[in-house]
Order: sequence, then structure tokens, then C-alpha cells
Amino acid sequence: LFIIGLMMLLIIPNIAQQREAAQKKSDEAIVKVIKTQQEAYMFDNNTKDVPDAQKLRDEGFIDDSQLKAYNNVPADKRQ
Repeated sequence: LFIIGLMMLLIIPNIAQQREAAQKKSDEAIVKVIKTQQEAYMFDNNTKDVPDAQKLRDEGFIDDSQLKAYNNVPADKRQ
């Protein structure tokens, strides 16, 4: 029983670190998608005005799941 408890003490922090790393990669990926679609929107509409994520969804550049994922990214990680 002691050995199992000791193993759990070693495994649990590693799992938490892996989860945080995966969330960071996911956040980075959706931010990259949004930035790419902002550029596409600006090119297609011949504008220098950068659209927000809601505008991109309204105009069909991203879907609802991408908007939801982007809205879940902390604001300080978006730019």
C-alpha cells in the first residue's frame, strides 16, 4: 500500500503537467487559426481593419466550435 501511495505521489504531478502542456498547445493552435482567418478576411475584403472572432464567425471564416475554443483562451494568451 505504501508503494502504491508513493507511485501516486510521483505520477499525479506529471499528469497535471502534461494536461497543462496540452492545453497550452491547444490554445496556441486556435489563436493561430484565428490570426490566419483574420488575414484571409482582411485580404478578401480589401481592408486593414482586423476583425474580431465573432465577426469571423458571422462571415463564415470560422465555425461555432472554433469561436467557442477561442473564447475559452485567456485574453493574455490571444495576442
